[in-house]
Amino acid sequence: MKLKNFLYCILIYFFIVTSFLYIFENEFYTVADTKLYKNEKVCLIIVDGLRYDTSLKMPFINEMLNKNNGIHYRAMAETPSISRPGYERILTGSQTYINGITSNLGLKPSITPNLFSACKSNNLKTAACGFYWLKDLYSISIDEGYFYYYNDDKVFYEAEKQIINYSPNFLVVHPMKVDRAGHKFGGKSKEYDEVVYEIDSEIKNLYEVLYKNNYTLIITSDHGHKDKGGHGDSNIKSLEIPIIILSPDLNATNFKDSNNIISQRDIAPTICDLLKIPKTNFMTGHSLIIKWF
Repeated sequence: MKLKNFLYCILIYFFIVTSFLYIFENEFYTVADTKLYKNEKVCLIIVDGLRYDTSLKMPFINEMLNKNNGIHYRAMAETPSISRPGYERILTGSQTYINGITSNLGLKPSITPNLFSACKSNNLKTAACGFYWLKDLYSISIDEGYFYYYNDDKVFYEAEKQIINYSPNFLVVHPMKVDRAGHKFGGKSKEYDEVVYEIDSEIKNLYEVLYKNNYTLIITSDHGHKDKGGHGDSNIKSLEIPIIILSPDLNATNFKDSNNIISQRDIAPTICDLLKIPKTNFMTGHSLIIKWF
């Protein structure tokens, strides 16, 4: 009888503690929900192969920064500074030795909880428009998608269609032509800069649609490019990438100081906070949001 009463007490105690934790977790996100943004949808643009120093010259980005509608970070990728490991670090917030995506070879899917799966777990809609490697990695958790193999000319057009017709809570847009220019002409070339300016113009056009539909826009890259082209190693130009956050509601004092050098892995937990969903246990980066209203 005493044992039975003891077990009942344990069960009641467990119920009280778990209920308290559940209430606390939900109240935390309720507090976090108090008007940092009206936007609770996020568009992430991964400009493949975009160097940090070249991102400083993008006209539309600078226009938004001058209006105090954005914040521009210098961030560091990690080795291997190649695409599939870069996508995985961005979208899972985990280091390569944790997620196991070490190469561009093969069709190994991501098995680490990622932003797409986190959204699905919280009943949010997901979409992606990009190179087919995204589909290889995350197809199970992407609700709507447009994937290309050779030509990314339609990727922004398809992203606009996704926003208007589907209104995903989390959208990834992934153009490749900057990376192709880096490989062909080098990251310090006039041709590379010209393609970056083209992307800047396409981002500007997409932003008009994002703004009307209450999205926060984050722009980043999987890796940079060496002056003579190429990446993959620890060359500083391969590792330096931008993280840019744009929103008319943005208040820079609520974010980590842009003078700080940050990590590529900080993107995923930041997006979780913007979407008001819990972070996964695999995220080793840190949210850039440091203060809530």
